[in-house]
Amino acid sequence: MTAVEICTLTRRLMNEVTLEEIFALNEELAALDEAGVPIELGDPTQTTREALAKINARLALRSSLGQPIQGALTEEVEFPPMYQHALLAGLESNQLPLALDGVSRQPIAWDDIRNTLGQALVQPLVILALAYCGFIFLCLRYAPTLESIYEQIRVTPSWGLQLLLLGRAWMFVWVPLVPLLVVAGIYSWQRQTNPHKPWLPGSQRYFATVTRSVFAEQVASLLEAGVPLPHSLRLAGKSSNDSELIAASEALATAQENNQPLSAVDEVRLNAFPPLLRWALTGNLGGEPLPEVLRFIAETYRQSAERQSGVWHFTLPTLIGAFLGGLIVLFYCLSLFGPYVQMLHTLAY
Repeated sequence: MTAVEICTLTRRLMNEVTLEEIFALNEELAALDEAGVPIELGDPTQTTREALAKINARLALRSSLGQPIQGALTEEVEFPPMYQHALLAGLESNQLPLALDGVSRQPIAWDDIRNTLGQALVQPLVILALAYCGFIFLCLRYAPTLESIYEQIRVTPSWGLQLLLLGRAWMFVWVPLVPLLVVAGIYSWQRQTNPHKPWLPGSQRYFATVTRSVFAEQVASLLEAGVPLPHSLRLAGKSSNDSELIAASEALATAQENNQPLSAVDEVRLNAFPPLLRWALTGNLGGEPLPEVLRFIAETYRQSAERQSGVWHFTLPTLIGAFLGGLIVLFYCLSLFGPYVQMLHTLAY
């Protein structure tokens, strides 16, 4: 943040923000996290309450040294960027719930994807458990029976039966290993906390829609509070924690401060704004107030994200259940019928 922005923010917040208010907000964030609402504070190795305790300690230290709380809040480089700028956006717009929304909306979206995927994996896990028990039976009872038939007719067992016999010989390894791997996978999944790398096909679009909704809402709130558009763009962009959106906001804010035409702005950076948001920020609104247009756009993105989430909740369990469950059933059927068909083929010839 530049010195000009810091001075502007200091004047705007003078006598409006106290250390106790920041502590109260942080306590509310900690309570939300403990209630199950995901909060993004940057470091996944520590709990939300621990991270907020460190923030409170650093603010208290700076305040005890005589530094104004506004300066401490803007100059502290160790604060999580998303938290810092979402809080600044909430303070400048005089809407602290906006700060809560800024540090929770994206983690909630990521948590929604994870929960949907977790629910989708329940059915394949049940099928895997049944196939696991059935494969143990194949190795213990089915394979020895087929082996005895081959011994009676003095023929070398088929390669399918040999694989079953190999599995029987190594049961002491894979029988305990499979449950351990499943438990380890579930434990690792539950501890996964990175909200910025949605890897499922289509999830990137859903996550971006949520981010754009928060961005538009923050810019609208800041403008209604009298914050200039360039500074509003920078604050909302940085609190989005999206590198492309940050670069686009900075480029557009700089152009507007210098009264530059849009043709002078890097087109590649401006493309980070989706068409609807780009039109609102750079096009002709026909006399409509920009904050109202941005709130409409934020609601549009929010509804779009809800529709995408509904598609996720319906299609993901179906597709994953059919794909993974089908693979498990196919493997078990090949293990069951493959050696038997090979034996019949051997007996026929």
